[in-house]
Amino acid sequence: MLPLSATFRLLGLSLVVLLFVGCFSCNNKPRLKRQFVLADSLMLIRPDSALKILEGMTENDLNSEEEKIDYYLLLVEAKDKNYIKHKSDSLINYVYNAYKNREDNAMKAKVLFLKVGFIMIWKSLKTPPYTTKKQKL
Repeated sequence: MLPLSATFRLLGLSLVVLLFVGCFSCNNKPRLKRQFVLADSLMLIRPDSALKILEGMTENDLNSEEEKIDYYLLLVEAKDKNYIKHKSDSLINYVYNAYKNREDNAMKAKVLFLKVGFIMIWKSLKTPPYTTKKQKL
């Protein structure tokens, strides 16, 4: 049997190791997921608040491909609902390419709706927002 002082040292060392591992194994996934859900729930009634939440995030916060796709989709939708002109179609194309082979038909429909809206705006402008010469769409 170990002496009492050695037991306390071993217990203290174990707690330090657990604390160290606990601190470095934490990530921001639950916080990020909550922000996505909050932005999505505010999208219809308060799109400006949804956009503020999304603009408060940085791309460094996004750890996985799934998080990037969700973020870009919500960002495009928030800008669309706030009547902010898109500078290019790169974000919606990125999201479209990610969703086009998936089984989730509801999300595919949402992405296609945003993409078609983007194309219709281009046709009405006769010039895509990021170019200076006319292109045929």
